[in-house]
Parts: sequence; structure tokens; C-alpha cells
Amino acid sequence: MDIREEIHNDGSKLADYFSRTDHHWSMKGVFYAFSKVGRILQKEGILNIDDSFFDIKNYRVDTYPNIFLGSSGRRVGVCFAGKEDFYSIIPKFHTSLRNMDSEHGFSDFETALIDKRAVEKIWPYNYASYDYLFKACQIENELSNNNKKILIVSDSFMHRTSPYFGLVFKQSRIWSLDGKNALEFIKSYKPDVVLVEIWNGNYTNKLAFNFATV
Repeated sequence: MDIREEIHNDGSKLADYFSRTDHHWSMKGVFYAFSKVGRILQKEGILNIDDSFFDIKNYRVDTYPNIFLGSSGRRVGVCFAGKEDFYSIIPKFHTSLRNMDSEHGFSDFETALIDKRAVEKIWPYNYASYDYLFKACQIENELSNNNKKILIVSDSFMHRTSPYFGLVFKQSRIWSLDGKNALEFIKSYKPDVVLVEIWNGNYTNKLAFNFATV
């Protein structure tokens, strides 16, 4: 599935779902991608969950004005590109998640997964809001209505998207290839779903993403 085509087919503009100063999608694009993939998993019978997980009305959108400058903006400079507003999307409904990369127990989505330092500390060239907003690569969901696990094999596009799958699976994990072999890990982790995401710029770059290692 090409998310760009899905956006076009829905009658929307790519600019509405991607950052102005960066090649990654915005938080609006993050939630769009999560919802699109989640509904496919519903349709295929892999997930038996309520549609409310994919309704933005059930989430709180926090705005952080004028703090984000993406990789493209940094190349031309903040005076030319200007900074962007940044957003975080937090469930309004009750959640109980555990960051399996830490020693802490279960808590709500925001406490367990969000690192507020990424948006509260304003740096001259703030890219931290993209890279470090979420602090978990492995998530366990105490309230999941299933015992299924998802492994997300991806590049940086899923840094902000993958945590939302922790809301609809018992366990979720993101695996950034970077030349690493995912096959052995898949055998040991035994996921019910393997979701592979790749940015078009990495599609033919074997140094960034080698399909032989998936």
C-alpha cells in the first residue's frame, strides 16, 4: 500500500499530511497511516476491535507552536524555511501500557510512551520532537482484547506511528533494519503480524534497507 495514493484517493492533499520542512509525514499523517493499516487488519479479520481506536475525536491533540524544523528546513536555514508547529496525539480513553524497554510498570499512554523533553525544550534546530517524542520500541498492552503481537520492520517513518499499534495489539515492537537481519528475530519473537514499511527514497538503497534480510 502506498499511503500517498491512499491520501490522493481520499481526495486530500499530500501537503496536509506531511511536514513542510521535512520529508516525513506530520502527526496528522502518522494517525492517518495508523488508521489506514488498522482498518485493513480489521477487514482481514486479524483484529477484532472497535472503530473508535481510529477516530481522531477520541484523542487529544496537543499543539506546540513554532518548535519544529525538519531536515529539509535545516539545509536552507531557519530564516528561509521558518519553523513549524508540532503536535502530539494522546488517547482520551483509558489505557494501560508498559514500556518494555524500561523497568516501570503499566501506566497510561502519555506517561508510558511520551518523552515531554522532546517538545518542551526548544532548541534552535529542534529535530528531537520527531526522533524522541516516543521513548518505547517494545510495548505491552494490559487492556488488549487479544493476545496478538505485531512486529514493525521499518525505517524512520514509523518512529511516531508504531506506538499507536500498541493500543490495538497485546505486544508491539519496532525493528529498524539498518543492515540488521530481522529473520532470526522474527523466528524467536513469533509475531502474528509483520508490517514492513519503507520510504520510497530507501526502496532501492540496499545499504538502508535490504529486503533479503527481512
